[in-house]
Amino acid sequence: MNRWLWMALGTSSAAAVAVSVLPDPTTETVAAVSRASSRESARDPARPPNRAAPGETFGVTLPPAARAPWPDADPAASRAWASAPPAHRAATAAPLPASAAVSAPAAPPPFPYAWIGQLETEGRVQIYLSSPQRLVVAYEGDVLDTRWRIDTVSAGRLQVTWLPTDTAVAVAAR
Repeated sequence: MNRWLWMALGTSSAAAVAVSVLPDPTTETVAAVSRASSRESARDPARPPNRAAPGETFGVTLPPAARAPWPDADPAASRAWASAPPAHRAATAAPLPASAAVSAPAAPPPFPYAWIGQLETEGRVQIYLSSPQRLVVAYEGDVLDTRWRIDTVSAGRLQVTWLPTDTAVAVAAR
């Protein structure tokens, strides 16, 4: 064998022996934490082992600033994390006054599928759509994902309807 290969083999063997002989640092850390925890439980027998007292981290007392409780959350931030009210609550909510301005319906989201082609078979047009998750073969009048209805295919345009607001959307072929 080459002299360099022998040196590499010897070095890696020596490193493996050294690692196997040295104590495991995680074992030492666990043992130190366990010893600190058992000392704390000996001082206060009511506290279960492996539980630090408030303001202490396994025998180390934290400065007062580190022991301070979290500040209360901003109400706006709390509302942002709250879930939307159920649909039945929205129906029973108080009606808006007549003077309140009615906003225009929200624009539909972009069509989640790419129109990749069509094929006419037996007098019906098969429409091929793709998304990152799947490939769909649909016909005129089919409803996709309970929100999109395929209306017509003509002159290189696919006409679909966003059902929640009954808004028509034109999709160009790719």
